[in-house]
Amino acid sequence: MSKNKHKNQPSQHIAMGCHTIEGLLKHSPNRLIKAYHVKSEDKLQERKQKLISDLKKLGIPMQACSKTELERLCGSSSHQGIVATLHKRDPIDLNSFIEENETKLVVVLDSIYDPHNLGAILRASECFGVGLIIWSKNRSAPLSPVVTKTSSSASEFAPIHVVSNVSTTLDKFVKDGYTLIGAQISKDSQNLFSYTFPEKSVLVLGSEGDGIRALLQKKLNTSVAIPMHGKIDSLNVSQAAALCIGVWSSQQP
Repeated sequence: MSKNKHKNQPSQHIAMGCHTIEGLLKHSPNRLIKAYHVKSEDKLQERKQKLISDLKKLGIPMQACSKTELERLCGSSSHQGIVATLHKRDPIDLNSFIEENETKLVVVLDSIYDPHNLGAILRASECFGVGLIIWSKNRSAPLSPVVTKTSSSASEFAPIHVVSNVSTTLDKFVKDGYTLIGAQISKDSQNLFSYTFPEKSVLVLGSEGDGIRALLQKKLNTSVAIPMHGKIDSLNVSQAAALCIGVWSSQQP
């Protein structure tokens, strides 16, 4: 199995892990191109055999390969013995979204480089019905098999828009009357649990180390903070995102 044969083409995407591929099989089977699997005797074998059988019933080509070949294909050892290539989704038109959206939350990610955090944020966003998740192609972890697996396949269904410049993208939302809300601790931050999200809201989340960049902070209309009562005074960004998005979701009709 040569590297060229497995090279990820621009029109394709790679997903790994039983739960991820099960989700695709259930919700978006037309995106599946081909699946690769490792013959093994582990606790997931029965589950994998059923998954392989279901894929074959749909006419998805299957190929047995070695563990090394599978790791080379997906760039990770966390594949659970099964990987699939997918057709990429059609991109979301940002201008159309802004014109049509009235009540769905927009989540903007600034410098989220950890793929596990990105995956967890996408999972929370999909679960709570976020309208759009935006990040910069130059200031984020790439949409990799690790992100897809961590998100439990949510990355394949959540509405995503990757941009060249987050700052200019935020300007478009401001122009259309959105409120820009930063999730951060500052002297002016409002308590998340008593804050009421406006109908047209953009939630901005920054990296754990540096937070939201100063360039973007200047554009914010307000900030929200999560009150802490324990000995540890902060959550990681994916936990904070889930709480913020959950509070927004609780306020929806």
